[in-house]
Amino acid sequence: MMTIINLIKEILEPGNYTTMQVLRQFKDTQPKSWQQLEATVKVSTATLSKTLNALVERGVLKKQVIVGFPPRTQYMLNPDLDKAVFNFLVFQGKYMDQVENYAQTFLDLAQQHVKEGSYAEFVDLAIKQFNQTMLRDVVSEVRVPITSKHQSWHSLLATQRAYILLLDYFVLVEALTVDSKMQSLALKFLAATQKEVEAMPRA
Repeated sequence: MMTIINLIKEILEPGNYTTMQVLRQFKDTQPKSWQQLEATVKVSTATLSKTLNALVERGVLKKQVIVGFPPRTQYMLNPDLDKAVFNFLVFQGKYMDQVENYAQTFLDLAQQHVKEGSYAEFVDLAIKQFNQTMLRDVVSEVRVPITSKHQSWHSLLATQRAYILLLDYFVLVEALTVDSKMQSLALKFLAATQKEVEAMPRA
């Protein structure tokens, strides 16, 4: 699973990817210390510092220095953000966690079907799941009301969508190539499906 996530990380624009990973840490709307963010966002200290400073400057995050020895720094989602944007940031963090958890479950399920020898059952399930995934992404687009007045957030939204679609794609490929028998059956299924599509009457 981490191999797939690292591959996606290489594909997506680095700045947008890091911003997305930082903001998803605030899905519970609770303040986060520098140490917490450093432990969960797997980037260099310099990159994390640059990203946090940029988000504070944009007014997305609020930075608070807690007096003590040594002084502590914590960050939180800015409560003064547009309500639609605030809700989107909370939603996208929770949603991405759900997608990643489901992706791991799907890979585990592929391994289980291999052990049981139920290849055809899994291939059928995988194709249906792919179709449901496309529908899920469309539904999530409709559910999150990011409009033209939130123009500056479109790159983050596009990065999140790209991350989820790439994750769905690579996990599906990984599951259908988990062993040679599964791969052979999947190729036969896809070839038959392609013939059905080609046989459809053209408008």
